[in-house]
Amino acid sequence: KPVMLTFDDGYLSYLEYAVPLLSQYDMTAVVSVVGTYADAYTKSKDRSVSYGYLNWEDIRALSSSSHTEIQNHTYDMHKINNNRKGCAKKRGEDDAHYQKIFTEDVLKMRNLIYEHTGKQANCFTYPFGYFCKEAETEIKKMGFSMSLSCTEGLNYIGRDTSLFKLHRYNRAHN
Repeated sequence: KPVMLTFDDGYLSYLEYAVPLLSQYDMTAVVSVVGTYADAYTKSKDRSVSYGYLNWEDIRALSSSSHTEIQNHTYDMHKINNNRKGCAKKRGEDDAHYQKIFTEDVLKMRNLIYEHTGKQANCFTYPFGYFCKEAETEIKKMGFSMSLSCTEGLNYIGRDTSLFKLHRYNRAHN
């Protein structure tokens, strides 16, 4: 019965609290990083474990360890505003417009992960768990092999099972 440990957003607390435990128990976790947070904390000297985020130096170091996989949580779509929830399509939004902004954002983050780690992200994590069929179509076109939702529940993986929109059990970052 395999279990995946996943951490969203790229909080600095992951480095402080989870990494020592992963190392102690020789386990690996997935950290889905938001690009704008990593950029902001790379420019900042703020290292508060209470609210801070991983910077690109942290991400590079974590990626080279055997205990962390860095994955894509969008570059700048981890918010709820202007009638958009995460990276879900807005009601009435033109398909071509949505496809353009979504793919540009996700590819920007994918390229940054590769630039800083030398590794390709193959898993996409939906911000806040909001998704739409258009996003799922696009991430498959971009070559992602799986995606993580925020829907709580077990996954039953079989020969004909999709690895997209996998369920997880959520815990607050505190």
